[in-house]
Amino acid sequence: MTVARRTKRRTRLEKQTQEVIGDLLDGMSQANVARKYAVATSSVSDFAVRHGEEINRRAEAVETDSAVHQISSKVWRIGENQELYSLAKAEVTTAETTSERLAAINTASARLRQVAEELGALPRPDQNVNIRAQLLVREYKGANPEDVG
Repeated sequence: MTVARRTKRRTRLEKQTQEVIGDLLDGMSQANVARKYAVATSSVSDFAVRHGEEINRRAEAVETDSAVHQISSKVWRIGENQELYSLAKAEVTTAETTSERLAAINTASARLRQVAEELGALPRPDQNVNIRAQLLVREYKGANPEDVG
């Protein structure tokens, strides 16, 4: 391949640097990027090497934005559940009948459970929780069992 053709293909990718980087970050394979921009796969590979720092920086920025969004969403959901818990708790004290009080208690309990699940304080259903009852036996040395009766 002549230098002029190689430069032309390289220029084609360089003119659309942001779009090419976006396609690579979106998970498009180098072969598909090459088809999209009508260049050789090796040109896309060379492009990825030349722009590796920028690609990594943008990938980290996307991960950070995603993590911030997930955290803020969790904080919002917990706050919402806390507000609903407060309302349900108030209903417990103002309920006139036992059935209304029980319903309010169940609602408040469900809200607390949702907050605990958000915070990871409860075991997930896909985890094997092994709870065994243990028998505690005390042995008194020097005592005659017949004297105890």
